[in-house]
Amino acid sequence: MEAGKETCIGFDVGKAAHRACAVSCKTGEILFNGAIENREGPIDEVLGLAGRGALVVVDQKRSIGALVLERPRAAGMDVAYLPGLSMKRARDMLPGVAKTDEIDAEVIARTAIGMPWTLRPVAAGDDESAEIRLLSSQGRFLTRCSTSSKNRLRSVLLEIDPAFEAAVDLGLASEPDRRQRLSGKASSPKLGSARPGSTIGFRKSG
Repeated sequence: MEAGKETCIGFDVGKAAHRACAVSCKTGEILFNGAIENREGPIDEVLGLAGRGALVVVDQKRSIGALVLERPRAAGMDVAYLPGLSMKRARDMLPGVAKTDEIDAEVIARTAIGMPWTLRPVAAGDDESAEIRLLSSQGRFLTRCSTSSKNRLRSVLLEIDPAFEAAVDLGLASEPDRRQRLSGKASSPKLGSARPGSTIGFRKSG
């Protein structure tokens, strides 16, 4: 931790809310320790109480910790990350104290003050990388859902009319009106004729 920092804020990061503990680097006094919502307003309020020269330390730097890193950066404050192993070792120094978010936030702040070598810098690109990983994960999830839905639909079609199931190409069936297009063979005079712009494709014979 840089010399001259007057306050350190430890964030025990959560999904909907965080626990923030601000500790004076000079006196060790707890200036603030409370739960805050994962929103810009509450986070900015805590940062304002600590002052612009404070160091912000988090225990999660990806996904759920992104906003906690973004707000102090926007305010020109330094941020750092306390790795899980270092956090565990520091936590083990208090064997008789029950594990709570309140205690964990204080442990993060005091570890940053007393053992600054345990901290890791957080590069500005880490937030973007986290967003890319999140989007990639969501893309894989949607692909699995789409494949599962197509398999269920194909199973139903196979039970109703094997010939129709064999003719339909579900790879092109991605629009909401596909249920209407699949309302039954009676509504379609010819399986091979599809209205221009239809979302259902038919496999070509041969």
